Amino acid sequence: MIAIAIGLTVVQVSAVPANAAAKASACSKVTTEVINADKVYIASQYGVVQAAKSYLANENLTNRLLYNDSYIKAIQTAITELNFAINSPTCYSATAIASYKTNVKSNKAAILTIQADNVNGTLVGDPKVMAKYKPVGLLK
Repeated sequence: MIAIAIGLTVVQVSAVPANAAAKASACSKVTTEVINADKVYIASQYGVVQAAKSYLANENLTNRLLYNDSYIKAIQTAITELNFAINSPTCYSATAIASYKTNVKSNKAAILTIQADNVNGTLVGDPKVMAKYKPVGLLK
C-alpha cells in the first residue's frame, strides 16, 4: 500500500496586538483554503475506493490503470493541501512547515513510483483493502 504523507494542524491565531488582527484575517482565509482542500482530498480518496471496486469487478488493464491513477490524484490533492500551509509561514510554525515540505517530497516520490507501476502494469496497494477503506482528511 502506498503511504500518503499526512499531518496538517490548523493554527488558531488570537487577535490582540495591532498586526494580530491582520494576521488573524489572513490566517482565517488560509484556514478556509486548507479546510476546503481537505474536503477535496477526502473526495479524491473516495475516488480511490470506487476505482478499487471497479477493478475488483473487472480486473482488466484499463481498470488497473484507472485504480493506480486514482492514487495519483489523491496524492496530488494532498500535496495541494500541504502547499497551502507551506505558503503561509505566518500561520504555521517553521517546524510544521519543514515537516509539510518533507511530506510533499515523499508524496512526489510516491507519484513517481505509481507511474512506474503503471508502465509495468503493476497494482498499487491492495484493491480489496481499498474497496473497504474509510477516507480521512489531513487535518488533525
